[in-house]
Amino acid sequence: MKYLKHFTEKAKKHECSRSHLDSSLKLNFFGRLSIAEQLNEGYRIGIRKHNEEVTRNRHILSRIVDCVKFCGAFEVALRGHDESESSDNPGIFRGLVDFVASLDHALKEHLENATVFKGTSKTVQNELLDCMLSVVREQIIK
Repeated sequence: MKYLKHFTEKAKKHECSRSHLDSSLKLNFFGRLSIAEQLNEGYRIGIRKHNEEVTRNRHILSRIVDCVKFCGAFEVALRGHDESESSDNPGIFRGLVDFVASLDHALKEHLENATVFKGTSKTVQNELLDCMLSVVREQIIK
């Protein structure tokens, strides 16, 4: 009985929730849309999710590139003596990335959850430097 005490309030709150509204719409269109239209909708949802992920990845990469540019602008070394996760002195680049992550939730979440590409390895740092060198060369040639 005590579970029913606030049932009306919770039911009204649920009726306004996004999941309830989405489910209600899907129920209304159930059986009305052809398979082609449903697949088309699924395709559009997939494209939208892909585009959101690309935007998020570009944001993260731009933050990491900004850290490399900062180190280059002040002529400081990117790598420290010990860049392991448990190191007390991981180097200026790693410290700068961690600082930026403390201000940028998306980068912080990426660094905590990334399994394939974190963007902080020496290989990635060298590849970013090579890409930046190519851009500078192109600008000089122009």
